[in-house]
Amino acid sequence: MQPIKFNNVFRDGVQSNLGTNPTANEMLAMLPNIKEAGYDSVQAAGGTFMALFVDKGRDEWAQNTTLLGAFKEDGPPATALFRGDCVMGYDRNPQDVIDAIVLEMAQRGLKEITNFHGLNDERMQEGVFKAVKNARAQGHDIIAPKVICVEYNPNITVESCLEALERQAPMADSGIYIKNANGKAEPDMIYALVGAIAERFEGEEITLHSHNNHGLAYAIYLAGIEAAVEAGADLALDVLPAPLAEGTAQPSAARIYDMIANHPSEAVRKRAPQYKPENEEQDYKAIYELRFRYRNAETRYSKRLYDALYKAGMAGGATSTVKGINGMLPNLMAALKTDDEEGAFIALCEMEDEVKAHLGHPVSVTPYQKMLTEAAAFEVIYRNLGKEPYENMTAAVKNYLTGGLGAVPKTADSKLKARAIMESELEKEKDFIAAADLPPLMAASEKALKKAGYANPKRSDIATAAMLGKKGLEHVIARVKGVNKPQETPSLPDYLKPPHEGYSYKCGKSAYPYDIAKALGGASALERFAQAVCEMEKFSDGFYKAGLDDCGACYTRMRKDDEFQVISAREKYLCTLYKSWMRQAHEEAGDFVAEIPAKLKAYGLSAVQATGSMKQVQEILYDVVDAKAKNASLRSLPALDAAKISKAYNEAVNVQSPCEAPIRFSGQL
Repeated sequence: MQPIKFNNVFRDGVQSNLGTNPTANEMLAMLPNIKEAGYDSVQAAGGTFMALFVDKGRDEWAQNTTLLGAFKEDGPPATALFRGDCVMGYDRNPQDVIDAIVLEMAQRGLKEITNFHGLNDERMQEGVFKAVKNARAQGHDIIAPKVICVEYNPNITVESCLEALERQAPMADSGIYIKNANGKAEPDMIYALVGAIAERFEGEEITLHSHNNHGLAYAIYLAGIEAAVEAGADLALDVLPAPLAEGTAQPSAARIYDMIANHPSEAVRKRAPQYKPENEEQDYKAIYELRFRYRNAETRYSKRLYDALYKAGMAGGATSTVKGINGMLPNLMAALKTDDEEGAFIALCEMEDEVKAHLGHPVSVTPYQKMLTEAAAFEVIYRNLGKEPYENMTAAVKNYLTGGLGAVPKTADSKLKARAIMESELEKEKDFIAAADLPPLMAASEKALKKAGYANPKRSDIATAAMLGKKGLEHVIARVKGVNKPQETPSLPDYLKPPHEGYSYKCGKSAYPYDIAKALGGASALERFAQAVCEMEKFSDGFYKAGLDDCGACYTRMRKDDEFQVISAREKYLCTLYKSWMRQAHEEAGDFVAEIPAKLKAYGLSAVQATGSMKQVQEILYDVVDAKAKNASLRSLPALDAAKISKAYNEAVNVQSPCEAPIRFSGQL
C-alpha cells in the first residue's frame, strides 16, 4: 500500500474563503514552495475560475494560462473541477463547446479533470469524458476519473453511489473521487462507502474531498482513512496549507497529517503522507498576508450563523460567494427591513432549507447550490411583498424541475414539478439529450463575435462566449476592445498604510497606528493571530464534530464528561485531537500577546510610549479579530492590561504565557 497522498486544492480555498477575488499572480505568489511541500497534485483550475474571472473583468484565459503554466513542466500535476456538461459555467453546453474548453485547458497544462454531477447522473458527465478522450487522442496527457457527489441527503446512499460509479466506468479513467461539497456527511456512511468502493473497484485509488464549514471534515476524513487502511486501498485527501484552510474551505494539511501520524493504529501511522510541513511553512507568511488582504470576502464565524448554515447544509463555497453576488444581501436586508446582515443571511439559510425539501433535496453543489440560493433569496423577497409561496419560480428552478439538468429526484414536490412543466409549455419532463446531440454553439458564437467587431476570434474566446452566453460575449468584446475594467486589489486598512511615501520610524518620535501594526508583525502576524482567536471561538462552541449531532459536537460532550464511555474509539480520538488543537490555538494567541512588549521595544518605542500605545493595540486587535469571528473580542480576545505590559517591558520583557500570568484570557476554557 502506498502512503496516503495529499492534494493541494488551493483553487477551492481561494474560491471558498476568498470569493475568487485574488488574481492568478497573487495566488501563485503565496505558494512559492508548493512544489517542495510533498503534494501529489495541485487543483489550480475549474470551479469558479472562469465565470467569476469574467464577472471580475479579468482575462479568464490568461488567468488560467498563468495558473496551469506554473505546473505544466514540473512539480505536481495540475487538476481542475468541472461541473459535468456545465463545465465552468452554470448551464449545459453542447459537445463542441466542451471539446474546445477541455482542449484549451489541456494545452495550458491541465492533467486531470474532476468531472462531477450533483445528482450523479452520468449522462451529464459523458460530454466531458468524451472530450478528455478526444484531447488524449490529440497527444495531451490528461485523464478524468470517476466522480460521485455525497452528502447527508435522502437521495444519496452507498448503493446509489456504487451504481453511479458502475455507470461511469465504461466512460471514465481509473480512480474514484468522492466529493462532499457542503461538508455535511455522516462519517459512518463514508466509512461504509470507502470500504464498499475498495471491494467493488479493487486496485483503484480513492480520493476524498470535503469542506470543513460544518466542523465535520476531520471526522469524515478519519472514517475514510480507517476504511481505506482496513481495505488495503490507496487513498488521497484534498487539503490546504493551514493559513488558507478551515473557514468554509478544506481542512488543514498540517492537522490531517497530525491526525494520521499520531493515530492509535500502527497500520494507519504507517500510511502517513510524504508531506513536508517545514517546506510549506515557508509560505505561511505570504498566505496569511493574502488572506488578510481579502478578509472582507469571507463569512465571519459566529455560532448563530453557522448553526443556520449547518441546518441548511449550505455548501462551503456558497457561504462566501453569497457576499459576492451583486445586491443579494442588500436586497434581502431591504425586504426584511433590517440592517443586520447576519440576520438576513440566516433568513436566507432558513428559506433554503425549506426550498431544498420542496425541490427534492438536490445535492448542495453548483449548479444546484446556485439555484437553491437564488430561489431562497427570491422567496424571502417575494413573501415579504405578500406573494404566495413559490408563486414566482426562477428560470433555473423551472429548468431543473423539467429535467434540464438531469434526472429530477423522485422526492421533488410533484405539484411544483407539474407547474414547472406547464409554465414551460411542455407536455412532460424533458427527454434527456446528450451533449453530443445538442445543437452546436461554437460556429454561432464565432459569428456573433465577428459581428461585434472581433475580426479573428481565438478558439478560447469563442468557447467563453458559447459557455457563458450573452455575458460571455459582452465580456470578450469588452476585453478585446480594452474597455473591460478588471477588479482592483483591495486596499489594506489605514493602520497598515504608511503615513507617507518613504516613511520610516525614528526612535523617540510619536508612533502612528501604522507603527504599532508594523511592530506587531504587520498583516501576516495579525491574520495569524485572528485565525487563532477564531479557532478558540469554534472550540468554545463545540463546532468541531465527530458525527451528525444537532445537539452539539462530541467535543461538547467531552467537556461534560472526559470518560469517553459513551462514544466510539474514533470519536474518542477526535476528541483528543480537538482538545490538543484547542490548546495550540490558545498558546499561539497567548504567545502573540505575551510578545507585544518585546515587539514594541524592538521597534523603538520607549516604556512610556509602549504604555500609551495600548489603546491603539487594542483597536487594531479588535478589528482583525472581529473581522474573522463576530464578537470574538468579547469572549476570546486576550485582555490587554497596559500597566502589566509596561511592567513587563521594564523587566527585560520576560512575560509568562497569558494562559497563566500576568495576562489572562477573558473567557478562558
